Amino acid sequence: MALDTTNALTSSWTNVQTFGGMPAGSAQQVYVEDLLDRASWWFMKTCGTKLKSQSIGPEYYDVAGGRELRLRNAPVTAVASLYQDTSRAFATASLIDPDDYTWYEDEGIILLTNAVFLSGRRIVKITSTAGYTTIPYDLENACIELTCFLYDRYTNKRIGTKQVSNDSRSIIYISEVPKMVREIATLYSRKKMVFA
Repeated sequence: MALDTTNALTSSWTNVQTFGGMPAGSAQQVYVEDLLDRASWWFMKTCGTKLKSQSIGPEYYDVAGGRELRLRNAPVTAVASLYQDTSRAFATASLIDPDDYTWYEDEGIILLTNAVFLSGRRIVKITSTAGYTTIPYDLENACIELTCFLYDRYTNKRIGTKQVSNDSRSIIYISEVPKMVREIATLYSRKKMVFA
C-alpha cells in the first residue's frame, strides 16, 4: 500500500522515521506509511474537514436563507463554481456569478453580496478547493506523534495493556490518543469535539 498523498499530513515516511527513531527498510516503510494514513484519516474525521489542500465536490447543501453558507471544509482557497437551484437541476442559468459572492478563507464561509440564499434541501451546489497548501507545523507534528504512538502500540503489542509490573519496576502504558494530539485536533476542528 502506498502513502495516501492526497490526505497524508506529512510528506514522507522518513519524517516519521526520524521523529520516532524507527529502523529503515522497505517493509518498515510500508508499515509506517499505513499507520501514517490511519493517523491522517483520524485527524480528518475528528476535525470534520479535509485538512490537506484538494479539490472538493461537487458538494450539495441544505440552506435556510440568509447571505452566508458555512462550508464543511476549510480553509477555502478557491471556488470553482457555485449554483443555487430549488429544482436541483443546476443548469447554467443557476450558476451564481463570481462577482456576486466572496468567501472567508479561514472560516470556510461563502457570503453572497448581491443576493440571498433561498430555503431548501440540497439546493446549493459548490465545487471548491479546500485544505492547507502547507500543513501547519503543529498539525504535522501531532500527526507524526500519533503515527509513532500507533507504531509503538502495535509493534510492542501494547493494545489493551495499561500497566506491566514485576518485582523491581512498574510500567504504565498510554492506552488512548495522547493529550497533545487531541488538543491540536481541537484547534483545527469544524465540529464540536467530544472526548471521554
